[in-house]
Amino acid sequence: PGLCDVLTGRATLEEALVSLEEHQVTILPAGHVPAHPAELLGTGAMRRTLETLRGQFDRVVIDTAPTTPLADVSILAPLVD
Repeated sequence: PGLCDVLTGRATLEEALVSLEEHQVTILPAGHVPAHPAELLGTGAMRRTLETLRGQFDRVVIDTAPTTPLADVSILAPLVD
């Protein structure tokens, strides 16, 4: 499971997080990507997930497309520091 599964309610955040102890990092994979994944990024569930992650970790890094061709960047921009 991953982020898409968390946002659609198919998994909990705890189930989706993958801890890599040897690197002291925890990742949240994409998960099972639906037909229109960008729509999930603008939801309240995404905002709540980011707030939860901010409370659990010192840093939250979001890996997404580099610039404007995809809607992901414009949807996520207001949610990041």
